[in-house]
Amino acid sequence: MITPVHELHYQIIVELGGGRYHGIQKGYPELGVEPLVVFTAPSGASLFLKPADVSADNVRRAIAAKEQEFAAFAAVQEQVWVPGTAA
Repeated sequence: MITPVHELHYQIIVELGGGRYHGIQKGYPELGVEPLVVFTAPSGASLFLKPADVSADNVRRAIAAKEQEFAAFAAVQEQVWVPGTAA
């Protein structure tokens, strides 16, 4: 069970790592689904870490990986399908 003290702990760590804390996504142990700590990167991307993996360094790594992913896609020209045109 995640107590209010645990929540505060995760919030502080996420903020130290540069993220914005949003809460805990409930897990379903009977289905093998663990709870997740939910936060956003400065870009607004939603990110998740298992509670055992939450550290300021891991938050920074998750944010950096997402920013790298966004940068890689920024270099790709967007392709938009317009009805009535050939592909």
